Amino acid sequence: MKTILGKRGMSLVEVLVAMSILSIGVLGFIGAFTYITKSIRVSRAGTLATNLAQEKIENLKNFSYYKLALSTVIATNNDFSPPINYDETNYSLEVINIGGISFKRAVLVSMAQIDNGLISSLGYNYPDTGMKKVTVYVMWQHDSRWKSVKLENVYENPVVDPLSGQMSGDVTDGAIGIGGALVRIVENSDWSDIANSAGAYSLTAQPGTYSVRASSSGYH
Repeated sequence: MKTILGKRGMSLVEVLVAMSILSIGVLGFIGAFTYITKSIRVSRAGTLATNLAQEKIENLKNFSYYKLALSTVIATNNDFSPPINYDETNYSLEVINIGGISFKRAVLVSMAQIDNGLISSLGYNYPDTGMKKVTVYVMWQHDSRWKSVKLENVYENPVVDPLSGQMSGDVTDGAIGIGGALVRIVENSDWSDIANSAGAYSLTAQPGTYSVRASSSGYH
């Protein structure tokens, strides 16, 4: 006696199981694709930010050592931890739109010194060490979260010689001397003097051409 086996169709349960497996596979593919796309966007934004930071550092290195102004008025961005400090006057905060992303580029220039092999920042009124540290931040938002890239570079004075330039003059209001006025070279605030009671001042600097600023209470 022969037994004849016929083809059996899929039951409803088997169809549902197959559809479930297929759905899970499709969802997994969509999730992986979304993650990969997001990763590419993040990586692309980071590359653009790094390029913008490098570009700014190269531009600043075109200044002579004494023309690279130290940061004296500091602004703070509290969207980051720790907060980011940057120059508010000498190097304006830049907003750069590229690749559909809005970047903010900020600069901080400080006097620097080497201590135990580490480079540390010093206040702008610290005596000239022959080194300035340039820090560039590029900031942007991604999914409502702030991200940033930070690049640093040390700019050394190619000729660290005793200051041999001399500048003197008078700070006056009409014919009246303004005693106690602070006179300083903008590019290096350590080169400064306080005017005497007659408004006369005298300071030393590296030979060159600079911007000079005088300030006193009650004047602007």
